[in-house]
Amino acid sequence: MKKSGLLHWLQEEYRQWQALLDQIGPTRMDQPGINGDWSMKDVVAHLTDWNRPLVARFGAARHNEPEPPPPWPVHLQAEDEINAWIYESNHGRSVREILEDSHQVFQQLFAVIESLPDDVRIEPEWHLVWLGDQYFATGEFFDHFHDDHEPDVRAWLARVENNSGSMNIVPWRTVIWQQFGAAIDMLDNTIRACPAELWRGRLWENPEERPEYAQFWYLAYHCLFWLDLYLSGEVEGFAPPAPFTLDELDPAGLVPERPYTKDEIQVYLVFCRKKCQMTIEALTGETALRRCRFRWGALSFAELLLYNMRHVQEHAAQLNLMLGQKVGSAPDWVPQARSRAG
Repeated sequence: MKKSGLLHWLQEEYRQWQALLDQIGPTRMDQPGINGDWSMKDVVAHLTDWNRPLVARFGAARHNEPEPPPPWPVHLQAEDEINAWIYESNHGRSVREILEDSHQVFQQLFAVIESLPDDVRIEPEWHLVWLGDQYFATGEFFDHFHDDHEPDVRAWLARVENNSGSMNIVPWRTVIWQQFGAAIDMLDNTIRACPAELWRGRLWENPEERPEYAQFWYLAYHCLFWLDLYLSGEVEGFAPPAPFTLDELDPAGLVPERPYTKDEIQVYLVFCRKKCQMTIEALTGETALRRCRFRWGALSFAELLLYNMRHVQEHAAQLNLMLGQKVGSAPDWVPQARSRAG
């Protein structure tokens, strides 16, 4: 991983972190119940005070300075003792102070990373930065949050929002399906309208990539594969129906051994459409906030649904454009999902 990649990952994680804080809002930051008496303010202070010594040691190593002491008393060694000290030290502070303090520590972290040489050694799996024989887990704040606190935070937030009536999930299910289903139906209409001579036709020419990437059949298959996967919410345990495989996930950029037929793609689309409708119908406040992680980032399942819908619509539009250019006509706009699949 390059330094620029690490900064991009951290900035995207920080953006999502800020979006969560904005969703909670300052008036609910003091509300207890996340983990016993802990409020979101307590969680932020806890994460910040564990991140603070890492950033301080990282900065000291960067400038060849002695390692600074931790912010808590040196006689505290057990994790529970340190957590209790952090809680008592910050519980009486204002929300504004805690958030400003956390922001400042992040800015210090970003400044240290930006000062590093471009060829600094970085291990991408844990975002470890090596300085000499020392390494620093620069993503510790977010890893700590995702692993140990995020499920409790999001479950608490779902309870708070459901109790306040801020989002009635029932009509939202209908709203999301009407538009998601319409995007799938537009893709369906475009596939149906494709004549046999264009099934392996190319939308663009790029001598530096495999020709299949630009072919009509492959773009339709690619779109449905990721529609199917994103509806599952995670890669682990996912498997598309036969004859489709997991080759699409291979970093080497594998393509199917043969072009899939139009009938096979249409059967897959019907499968995905039913899966999409059933997934949205089963949506609850808790499942909507479930965290989903992929190589390109992390987001809630609710946001992943919208991301997924945009991806379907993008490729439906590409294929529709090809039909308009090559055939002279293309399927019309679909305002809402059809009442029946197929």
